[in-house]
Amino acid sequence: MPRTVAPPVPLLVAFSILGPVTIHLILPSLPVLQGVFAADFATTQLLVSFFVVAFGAGQLMVGPLSDLYGKRRVLLAGMALFAGASVASALAPDMRVLIGLRILQGFGACTGTVLARAIIRDHHQAPESTRILGYLAMGIAIGPIIAPTLGGVLFQTGGWRAPFWVLAALGLGNLALAARYLPAAPVSPGGGGLRRLRRDIARLLRDREFVVSWLSVCFNAGAAFTFMTCAPLVGQTWMGLTPTGYGLWSSSGALGYIAGNYLAGRVARRVPSGRVLLCGTLGVLAMALAILAELSTATPAPFAVFGAFAVLMAASGLVMANALSGAMAAVPEAAGSASGFVGFAQFALGAVFATVAGHLIETRQDPRFLGLVMLVAACCGVAVALLAQRRATA
Repeated sequence: MPRTVAPPVPLLVAFSILGPVTIHLILPSLPVLQGVFAADFATTQLLVSFFVVAFGAGQLMVGPLSDLYGKRRVLLAGMALFAGASVASALAPDMRVLIGLRILQGFGACTGTVLARAIIRDHHQAPESTRILGYLAMGIAIGPIIAPTLGGVLFQTGGWRAPFWVLAALGLGNLALAARYLPAAPVSPGGGGLRRLRRDIARLLRDREFVVSWLSVCFNAGAAFTFMTCAPLVGQTWMGLTPTGYGLWSSSGALGYIAGNYLAGRVARRVPSGRVLLCGTLGVLAMALAILAELSTATPAPFAVFGAFAVLMAASGLVMANALSGAMAAVPEAAGSASGFVGFAQFALGAVFATVAGHLIETRQDPRFLGLVMLVAACCGVAVALLAQRRATA
């Protein structure tokens, strides 16, 4: 491939951070949107769940499409789709339309996340690529820190439509930057596409190491997504948090996740990955139990609930770093397909856990179901990690 000037790293961070920001920016507004559109919370929660599913499913398609049409074209189309869906969301007349537009936002946003990594692989060799991918991971983690707080402020100053107008501006900004700085790259004639994706996934699902890593990612994501999507309802209904207050408390989770990923990098050369994975899943399980215990009290304390969530996300960082590495290394020649499939699967299963929890919390009017569903996901994660450890020592 002809060498071209590598896009600036901050530009790639801007592409990658769009998805996490879009998930978290509207979270403080969910209980109010429920009243605005006269919907139950389980339906309102689909604004997050369906976005997450679309964001994950789109990752399966972006790689093959970029092979066929080129990364620049696919990224420009994705940013245009995201910006248009965000404008339409700010003008949405009812909940059904808004949910449909969130699906379009998810498909558009995932192009930035997937193609930023691919662009790095095109222009940089290890160890430089590893360093830049680290910057992307930091950017993705920073999104959940600032987005809930910003979303709460935007809601309280400009109403529920304000976060969507900000997302539209971010999408248009990314579109302009991509058009200006992203070089055209040659397409791959007959280069894989959907047929190769199907072959790779079939091969991956026959590999035990990949399946264990994949399931570890999914169950870990299930516990985290359940909290992130249901905590706004629990926090505002049972803990009396304002949208801004929820945003401030929820940023603790992202800080914990950054710490967990940093720790995973520090111990990677000294501790076997299977042992780190097991320790991480046990930490997630312990904190899910702590959250369930606190939500069982008459007046759950935000410090206890969100503090336990911060520790849970630190343990989650240990799980994700090792499980994702294992999934990518299982079948090296299918690493791209593995990345897309794991991305889709973790968001899809996370949305399932979160939707079940939201339904139970609202229909039973009991916040303990948040901790209970998280506990189920955490137990599944520990079971998978124990299985992996047993096979490693057999």
